[in-house]
Amino acid sequence: MEAVSYRRATTSDIPSLVELRAAFLAEATGADASDPVLLEAIERYFSAAIPGGDFISYLAVAGDRVIATSGLVYHRHAPSAKNLSGVELYFMNMYTRPEWRGRGIAAALLDKLVAFAREANCYRIRLHTYPKAVRLYARAGFVLAGDEMKLDLK
Repeated sequence: MEAVSYRRATTSDIPSLVELRAAFLAEATGADASDPVLLEAIERYFSAAIPGGDFISYLAVAGDRVIATSGLVYHRHAPSAKNLSGVELYFMNMYTRPEWRGRGIAAALLDKLVAFAREANCYRIRLHTYPKAVRLYARAGFVLAGDEMKLDLK
């Protein structure tokens, strides 16, 4: 296997992000990954959210192929005593191509997202996951909280 490098996604990565988001949805929900209406909606989202800074993604790349993706979106709430900024992050879009799984790639992407959240002075990270991925997030310090997992950073 080729060496894996990691970097933040840019608008030039939108085709890969669309492809991997569709593959994730197909695997997780049974959605039709070739549905042009779905693919167009995903592309519209990334085309607006990436340049606007509303969606942050780190990618794993082998050669010139994106093999895994991650993402986060901001959730803004009214400030509280514990969270004066009101900012929390929601992690989503974690997906590794099946042939690359089991190599620590998702963990490396998760580390990059958590580091970004810390640098952004975020109070908390939330996410939803599938049972097979709970250990990945637990190793990074996330704890179960109802139907979510969370990581308090402060």
